[in-house]
Amino acid sequence: MPDLKQASLLDISDRAVGDERIALTGLDMEFVVCEDGLRIPSPRRWRPVRTIPYREITHFASAAYGFWLGTRRDIMSYRRGRFRDPNGPERLAEGISRAIARQPRGMEQLARISQIHGFARRPTPQRVARWFSLVCVLVYLVQYRDPFIEQVAVLNPLLVDAGQLWRIVSANFLHGVSTFPVHLVFNVLGLLALSILVERPLGPLRTAVVMGASGIAAMLSSYAVGHLPVMGASGIVMGLAGAALCLELHHCDRLPVWWRVPRRPFIVLLLIEAVMGFALPFVAGEAHLGGFVAGYIAARLMAGQAVMLRPPAAWIRRLAWGFAVLAGIALLNVGTLVLRESDALTRYARQVLATPEVGPGIDNEIAWRMATESDANVEQLLAAQELAERAADRTEYGDPTILDTLAEVLFVRGDRDGALRIIDQAIRLTRGEDYYVQQRRRFVGERAFDDRPAPPLPWALRERELLDELDPDGILI
Repeated sequence: MPDLKQASLLDISDRAVGDERIALTGLDMEFVVCEDGLRIPSPRRWRPVRTIPYREITHFASAAYGFWLGTRRDIMSYRRGRFRDPNGPERLAEGISRAIARQPRGMEQLARISQIHGFARRPTPQRVARWFSLVCVLVYLVQYRDPFIEQVAVLNPLLVDAGQLWRIVSANFLHGVSTFPVHLVFNVLGLLALSILVERPLGPLRTAVVMGASGIAAMLSSYAVGHLPVMGASGIVMGLAGAALCLELHHCDRLPVWWRVPRRPFIVLLLIEAVMGFALPFVAGEAHLGGFVAGYIAARLMAGQAVMLRPPAAWIRRLAWGFAVLAGIALLNVGTLVLRESDALTRYARQVLATPEVGPGIDNEIAWRMATESDANVEQLLAAQELAERAADRTEYGDPTILDTLAEVLFVRGDRDGALRIIDQAIRLTRGEDYYVQQRRRFVGERAFDDRPAPPLPWALRERELLDELDPDGILI
C-alpha cells in the first residue's frame, strides 16, 4: 500500500480557494484547481486540457510514489518526478480538498474519501489464489510423473454422465504438460495478478466464492457444449476478471484508486480475449465466458456488503467452505485412482464400461494399468478383461498394442493359453517385433513373471497423450 499523505479535513472549508496552479515538467503542463473543477493536462492533442467536476472525484492522495487520482470513470497516477515542485503532490491534494469542501455536500464527499483511506489501511493478505495456485503446481508435478491423472481428472462429459462428477471440479487443477509449462505459468500469473484486485476489497471468503463459482461454471459450460477433453484454471482466471470489472463498474466510488483497474483498456483486453477464446481451436471459449459471467454475478451479489466493511454473511461462509469441501472430495477421488487403489479402479472401470461412447484408447489404458500397476483382485481383473476385450473388438483385433493389453490381463488372471493365442496374433501383426516376442517368453515361463520388457516406442509416446480419440488434441482453457 502506498505511504499516504492526505490533507486534513479540519478548517479547510474556511480557507480561500483560488485558481491554484501546480506545474508539471513539460511545456505548459500543469494542474489547475479552480472553482468549476480540476483541470488536468491531457495527452490528446485535440484536447490538451480537460476539466473534471469535483463531484466526479472518488479518491485522491499523495504518496511517496507521487499523486493518485480516481474518478467515477477513470484512474490516473503521476510520478513525483513529473512535478516541478517536490511537494507538488501534497499541494495538489490540499488544493483539491479545499475545492471539494466548498462544493454542495463537499464535506460528505471528503468524509467518504477519508473512509476509503481507512479501507486502504486495513491488512489485506491475498491467500485464496495463492493456495489454489500452489495446488495447481503440485498437481502439475504429479501430471509430469504420472500422466494417468489426466485421464481420471480431465473434464470428459461422457464420463461425467457415467457418474464421475468430480471431473467438473478436478479439471480446474490440471494443465497441459510440456517442456516449459506455458499453460500453467500463464494461468498462475493471471490468478495472482487479478486476485490482488479482487481479494483486497472482497476478502478471502468472498473471493473463494467467486473462484469456486467461476471454476464450476466454466466446466459446466464446456460440459454443455460437449468439448473433449477440457482442463485448466483459465475459467477461474476469467471469473476473477469478471469480479474485477464488476467492482470497477459498480463500486469504484468506494475503492482506493490503486485498488482499481483502468476501465477502458481492461474492457478492450477482455474483448480481445473473448475473440481469441472462440477463434483458437485449442481454447474453450465457452469455459472462459462461463467463468467470467459467474465471477461477475458472484461479485455483484457480495461486493456491496464488502465495500461497506461488513463481515461476510452466513451463506457466504457456508458457500466458501462448501466449495473447499467439493475441491477436497474431487482431489480425494482422483488421488485414490492415481494411487491405484483396487476398489477405486474397479468402480472407475465399471463406469467406463457403462459408457459405450468412449474410444478404445481409454478402455485399453485403464485395463493395462489395472493389470500391471496395482495389486489386482479377481473383480478388478475381470473388469480389466472386459475393457481390453471391448477395445480389441472395436479395433477388430488389429491393434498390437491393444492385443498386448488383453494378453497381459489374461496372463495375470492365469489364462496362459488365452494369453499366448492373443500375443501370437500381435507378433504376426508386427512381423516379430522383439517386445511381443519377449512378452511371449514371459507367458511360457522363460522370463520371470514380473520381468516385463521395456514397452515399444508407440506405447511410450502414448504416455503423454490425453487418450481421447474423439478429440485427441484436447482443449486447454
